[in-house]
Parts: sequence; C-alpha cells; structure tokens
Amino acid sequence: MSSKYQLLALDLDGTTLSPDGSISPRVQLAVKRVLESGCHVSLCTGRSTATTLPIESQLGLSRPLPLVTFNGAVGVAADRVELFRETLTQNQVDAALSVAASLDLAVNYYDANRIKCITSNEAQAALAERYRKLTNCDYDFSITSFEGLPLPPKLILLTLDPASLMAVLKEKVPGVGLVQDSYFVECLPAGVTKGFGFEKLCAALKVPLKNTVAFGDGFNDVEFLQAAGLGVAMKNARDVLKEAADKVTEFTNAEDGLAIELEKMLEQGLFGTAQ
Repeated sequence: MSSKYQLLALDLDGTTLSPDGSISPRVQLAVKRVLESGCHVSLCTGRSTATTLPIESQLGLSRPLPLVTFNGAVGVAADRVELFRETLTQNQVDAALSVAASLDLAVNYYDANRIKCITSNEAQAALAERYRKLTNCDYDFSITSFEGLPLPPKLILLTLDPASLMAVLKEKVPGVGLVQDSYFVECLPAGVTKGFGFEKLCAALKVPLKNTVAFGDGFNDVEFLQAAGLGVAMKNARDVLKEAADKVTEFTNAEDGLAIELEKMLEQGLFGTAQ
C-alpha cells in the first residue's frame, strides 16, 4: 500500500544513540527490521559526513544509507555521491570569524573530512576537546589562519554562553541560519535547516513527504519533524520539539525509546515500499 511509510529518517545524538554515544542492540535490530521491510532508512544529523559514516557502520546494516549531514547543508546518496552541498558565503564566513575573534572564541571550520581549529587558551582548547569527544571528529590544530580554505557548509563557534552569542550573530552576521546548543552555536547557509536537507533527500529518492517518518530530540530537529509525514520527538527531547512533533515516544534514548516505537510500528505493518 502507498500509505505505508517509505522512508524512516533518524537523528543521531539523543535519538538513535544512547547517552554514552553507543547504539544498543535493540535499536540496531529495530532499524534493521525497518530496512528489511523495503523502507528507505536515512540518517539526518548535524554531524559532518565524516563523523556520521562510523555510526552507520555501527548499525551493521546490509547496505549503505543515504545521509543528510551538516544540519541539512549536505546530502549524500547511498553510493556516497553528493546529492547537494550548500556553503556559507565568503562575507558570512568573514563576519562570523570576526565575531569569534572579538569574543575570544574558538571556531570549528569544516574542511573536507577534518575540522580546522585555532585555540589560543585553555578554555578554548577545553571546549574543542569536549566537541571532539562528542563526535569523534578529526581536528587539525596545526593551522594559524583560515585564509584560503574552501567555503564550509557550516561553522561552529564554541562558547559557554550560547544565548548571548546567538544575539550577537543575529546582528553581526545577517542572513545565516543559527542553531544553538549547550556549548556552541552553528552558522549555516541562508535557508538551510535539517528540514531543508530532508526535503531535498526525499525529492532525490522520489518519496512523498507524507510517506516519511522522522525521529529527533533537539532544537535543530523542529523543521525536520515538521517536514515529515509523521514527526516523532523523543521523550528526552527539548520542549520546543515536543510541541512541534506529532507524537512523543514513551521512553528516552537511554531506555531504547526509538526501538520501542519502531517495534510498535513494525507490528502494525506501517513500513514498506510504494506499490
């Protein structure tokens, strides 16, 4: 039946991953069963492509998955061909770097598969290390300047006061998309959200949005869940996402909340291919 969900889209941190960053056997099996039903499965994350691929491998699935990375700025097909890539403009990059310099903040500058970062004090280095532990990303601290680097799909400014930084960036770097987290703020190309990237992926896969289901937990998942036919927020999600979602899981990511919800949907025969 065409009314079945033809694409399952999953956020990673706080959703698919347990609080310790691992994937539980129950989540792994549930996602595998969805894929075996004929339904597409995609990982949609704020992470870079390079730090998403190892998580895909941990799922132990029978085939590679299409990905939306960099909070919607990049789409990658299952064969690893890039479907789309949005980047910040040079003026936006320069303005964001100027804000970082004025506030004495370190910046994650995404270049190919590595993050270029310049730290000048212990506080900056500590935040960069915190981010490295979260994502297992590959940092390059050897550079002394960001000049001449390719335009990035996003920049991250590391800070212990993200709310204040958001206000400054809105004033000093107009036109960029901003995503706040607990100790950093992301700068994205104008109009880019995880929902934007998700819609472009669905178009590439020829899957109607009404036949999709998305799971997430964070501020950056609002547009993502709103774009999907069924948007499901984790029990541990931010309140703003719960308000935007169609449904909230009964359990958190520490309690296999994703797996339990997928098991219920599988029992109801809600996943499959268009016929």
